[in-house]
Amino acid sequence: MTWPKKFEENILQLLPEDAGYFFEALQRAPISAVHLNELKPSEAFKSEQLVPWNPQGRLLGQRPSFILDPLFHAGAYYVQESSSQFLADVLKQIVWKQNNPVVLDLCAAPGGKTMHLVDALKGSGTLIANEIIKSRVRILEENLLRKGAANVLISNNDPADFSKLNEFFDVIVIDAPCSGEGLFRREPQAANEWSESAVTLCVGRQQRILADAIPALKPGGILIYATCTFNVQENEENVNWLTKEMGLEAHPIAINPDWHIKQEQNFMFRFLPHLVPGEGLFMAVLQKPSLHETFGSTRNQKKSKLPFIPPKKTAFLQEWLKGPTQFEFLTFGTTIYALPLACVPVLEDALFHLNIIKSGIKMGSVDKHGTLIPEHELGLSCFMNTHIAVWEIDHETAINYLKKAAISVSTGVSIGWNLITHKGLALGFAKVMPGRMNNYLPSELRIIKDTTE
Repeated sequence: MTWPKKFEENILQLLPEDAGYFFEALQRAPISAVHLNELKPSEAFKSEQLVPWNPQGRLLGQRPSFILDPLFHAGAYYVQESSSQFLADVLKQIVWKQNNPVVLDLCAAPGGKTMHLVDALKGSGTLIANEIIKSRVRILEENLLRKGAANVLISNNDPADFSKLNEFFDVIVIDAPCSGEGLFRREPQAANEWSESAVTLCVGRQQRILADAIPALKPGGILIYATCTFNVQENEENVNWLTKEMGLEAHPIAINPDWHIKQEQNFMFRFLPHLVPGEGLFMAVLQKPSLHETFGSTRNQKKSKLPFIPPKKTAFLQEWLKGPTQFEFLTFGTTIYALPLACVPVLEDALFHLNIIKSGIKMGSVDKHGTLIPEHELGLSCFMNTHIAVWEIDHETAINYLKKAAISVSTGVSIGWNLITHKGLALGFAKVMPGRMNNYLPSELRIIKDTTE
C-alpha cells in the first residue's frame, strides 16, 4: 500500500523516530474488538482479551460473522475498534456535578461513543444523541435500540441549533468529522480520498462545530473532542484554538503508562497503531471555566405542551414496563413512548430548538380493542416487563427468526404475544396462533446474508 506523499511527510515530522514502525503497522490487518453491553450481561466474548482501557471491551483473535450471531441482534455487544473505547476510561474520571446530568453526543452516528455515555450515566440523567446527516440517523436508531436504554433522545440537527440551548449540557462529546487518516488501515480507500485541501476543509468545519456547541456547555462543563486522524492541524492546533480563542481549559486525565498511549500534556491523547492494539485516534478533554454554577436546564418561559397520556389511562401500558411509575407516557402521532421522569424537562426545552426523532422507549400503538401492539424496541428494552409469554429458542431457530423464515411452533408455546429470546436475551416479538405464528421483527432488520457462507 502506498500513501499520499504529503501524508508521509507529515508522519515523518510527527514521528521522526517511529515513522518506520508506524507505516509497518499500517500494512498489518486491523484488530477487531467489541464493547460488551453491561445492561445485557451474556457470555459473548467473555474469554477474549481485555481492551486495556475498557473493562467491557474485548480484543478478538479473529473477526467472526457478527451478522450471523443472534447475540449481536439482541444487543449483547457493539462492534467497536479498541482505541475509540478509551472514552470509557475518560468518562470514569469525570466528576458528575448533577444528580441528573444532561449530556450531548453531537456527532453520534453510528453510536459507538454514545454507548459509553449510556454506561457512564448508569440510568440517570438524559442523553441527547444527535446526528447531523439525516441519512445516518437510522443506523444510530438501530444501534441504540439494541443497547436497551431509556434515557436517550435522538435528534437530527445542525450544530448551530444547539447554540440556542444556552448553558444546557454538563458534558458534550464531539467526535468531529475529519480527514480520516486513522482509518487508512481499516479502510484503505480513504487514503485515495485524502488531500491537504481536505485537511484544511476539515479544520474549518471542526471549528464551526465547536464554536456552535460551546455556548450550550454549562460553566464547569466538560467538552471531549475527538478525531480519527493523526495530523496536528485537526488535533493539537484545534485544541490550542479552543483554549486561546474559546476560553476552555485543560481537564487532566490520568492514564496507565503501560497502555502506550502517546500523551500530549495531561489532557490530550494520541493512539498510534504501532503502539496500541487499535486504530488512530486523538482525544482531548477540556472544561469551560466555572465563574458560576448552573443547575438544571435553562428553562424556556413558554413551556411546551407535551402530549401526555392521563395517568388513569396508562394501566395497560404500565404492565409492559419494570418500574412503570418512573415513566411518563406520551403519544406522538399514533405511537406511544415511555419517557423517564428525569428526561421530561429536557424534552420540553429541547423541542423548542431541536428536531427530536425519538424520545425514551418506543412502546407501540393501540389497536381497535384498546390493547398495545408492541414495537420491536420495547422488546429489546432493558425495562421490558415480561408479563407476556417468553419463548426461548436455540441458535438455528434464532437465525430463522432473524431471517423472517418459517418457524415451527413447538408444543407448549403459549397462544398470543411471545417475547422471543435466545440465551436469555430478547430478539423481538412474535404472535402465536393455532398452528402458526406472525413474526414481528421489522423487515429492515432481518438477516439477508446467506447463512451457508
